[in-house]
Amino acid sequence: MNARVRITVLRRSQNLDFLEAYADSVWEPCERLIEGAEFVSHGANIPIGFCSWAWADIQKYVLTLARGGNFLGVREGTFVTCCTDGFRPVFFKVERMRDDEPEPIIPRLREQQPYDIDHRRATESQCGCARTTASPADQPRNS
Repeated sequence: MNARVRITVLRRSQNLDFLEAYADSVWEPCERLIEGAEFVSHGANIPIGFCSWAWADIQKYVLTLARGGNFLGVREGTFVTCCTDGFRPVFFKVERMRDDEPEPIIPRLREQQPYDIDHRRATESQCGCARTTASPADQPRNS
């Protein structure tokens, strides 16, 4: 059985020097996540409302902790990692929760579903990580 794992957003950062040198514009720090936000992974699954791109980067650490593993050089049951957005990385603390630890109250701004930020259909207002355009089906029709 997998333990619950708490994911806490520690820091959103912005590498202005990289943005100015290599991007077509300067992007703000990640608008999808905010410092101090907490998410809980049950069964080593992506938490509801968590960014799927960040999940792809940190899920190996969540799985290791959920299955009772630890990492060398850090406190038992804890690890610090980040997403791989080189322009705007977000840093996370992942920690195994005790069985007797109560479920944290996590406020929701709106109804969210797992993978609600699916970057195949994302808009810039959802996440600057995926700059996609609308599909032809989403375009207005000329009558």
